[in-house]
Amino acid sequence: MNGAHGSDIDRVRRLQSLQIDRGNGRRPFPWGSMVFAFVVIGGVLGFAWQYPWLVSAEDAPVSRPVVSADGQLQVPIAATVVQSDWIVSGYLVARRESLVSSEVTARIRRLLVTEGVQVAEGQVIAELYGTLADADLSIAKARAIAAERSVAAAQAELVEAESVVERTRKLVARNLSSPADLGKDEARFQVLTAEYEKAQADREMVALEADRAAAVVAMHTITAPFAGTVSNCAVEVGETVSPMSGTGSARDGICTIVDTSSIEVELDVPEKMLRRVPMGTKVPVVLDAYPDDVLIATVREIAPVVSREKSTIKIRLAFGESDPRLRPNMAVKVNLQDQRAETSE
Repeated sequence: MNGAHGSDIDRVRRLQSLQIDRGNGRRPFPWGSMVFAFVVIGGVLGFAWQYPWLVSAEDAPVSRPVVSADGQLQVPIAATVVQSDWIVSGYLVARRESLVSSEVTARIRRLLVTEGVQVAEGQVIAELYGTLADADLSIAKARAIAAERSVAAAQAELVEAESVVERTRKLVARNLSSPADLGKDEARFQVLTAEYEKAQADREMVALEADRAAAVVAMHTITAPFAGTVSNCAVEVGETVSPMSGTGSARDGICTIVDTSSIEVELDVPEKMLRRVPMGTKVPVVLDAYPDDVLIATVREIAPVVSREKSTIKIRLAFGESDPRLRPNMAVKVNLQDQRAETSE
């Protein structure tokens, strides 16, 4: 009996040794799995933030412009830049912008404009010192007067010689003079004719020199090539301007004039998005300086070539009317929504 009871006790002890200790029924918290999940989610969000163009927005609900019956593009207030399906950044540029310079090297005597001033076409904006040019013009005018008097003297001598020839011919006909005298008078007449023609040529040459001297003097008065706004004054009174670059301290320009009515948008559009902006397409434009206002521009020009390095094509958008808020180099954002359906309609 005791032997059988002892064997039962041994079997019970072996079965108890095979049981798993569960620690009062509690499992350890999976910290490693939670950290891995957070890392994966953060990586996906960061990728989407750095490369937003890889995320297609064709199916996203956006507020698109509506073309009215009269062809005007109506952009609802809700159609902000954030809601668009494709945004391209660009800048405002002026189609007519000129750095006004001088055709001669001289110092500024008077500067008649400042930055922000409106100028008309042909308005004087600066005057240069031109003492030598004025002296050359005076000399040329004096030469012109002398040449005119030389022509008058040669003409008088020619008229006298012609009368002498006629008188000698009459005397020869009456045998009162010899043919030798007639030949001498005719030769003198031919010489005076040549001198008269030379005097006329000298007068024309001196007149051209006077015109050239007057043109050089006129170069010392700088005028506006077209109507616009002075955007930058590069010189002050007393400074030297020169049409040639690399002339030491001489400036190569006086001021910059911008035709504000020619300001337009310049964009570098990815070539794969070119289908969104055919010629004549009206698109909404938002200035970074005025984010609450939506302006309408029309595709005016598409560059004939594509940049191989950037795979972009340059396009220009023109505004329907000028806006005093528009200034060159302002940053803009253009909503290039897919308007193939509106264009076909």
